[in-house]
Amino acid sequence: GSVYVYDFDGTDWAQQTKLIATDEGSPGQFGFSVALDGDIAIVGANKGNGIESESGSAYVYHFDGKQWDSGVKINATDGSSSDKFGGTVAIWRNVAVVGAAGHDGTFASEAGASYIFDLVCSCAADLTGDGVLNFFDVSAFLNAFANEDPAADFVPDGEFNFFDVGAFIGAFGTGCP
Repeated sequence: GSVYVYDFDGTDWAQQTKLIATDEGSPGQFGFSVALDGDIAIVGANKGNGIESESGSAYVYHFDGKQWDSGVKINATDGSSSDKFGGTVAIWRNVAVVGAAGHDGTFASEAGASYIFDLVCSCAADLTGDGVLNFFDVSAFLNAFANEDPAADFVPDGEFNFFDVGAFIGAFGTGCP
């Protein structure tokens, strides 16, 4: 399978790119589920070769403003055949949720499971994404805050107030790992 990304210029839709699995040999049903949030896309392949044959997998892609990267494959660490990991995907900011409808639970066969992934291993205050906290991150926060951009909603409540400023200052003071 494949996923086609289109861009709307205000008048017409134009194909921007075609996303494919990073391991094309996987049987997968790549594109079975898709979610997009800003410049991050996640694509599910519920029959992809993950930990075991056809346990399912998902792929995360990032758009840098010019092109989409080649993608990173993620799997359930406890996956088994027919789990259908990647049958559903969701993303918000840098958090992805991947469903596995066929995962065997503790009390029932095929009870299903959801897996949560933090897609960024940097710190929350690194709004420029360069791995360094500096004036540019503060400037990006202030700009996002002034425009009520969700990136500045550090107390994710849909409001932009002193609590978000305080949370940003706390995250900035903690530093990057």
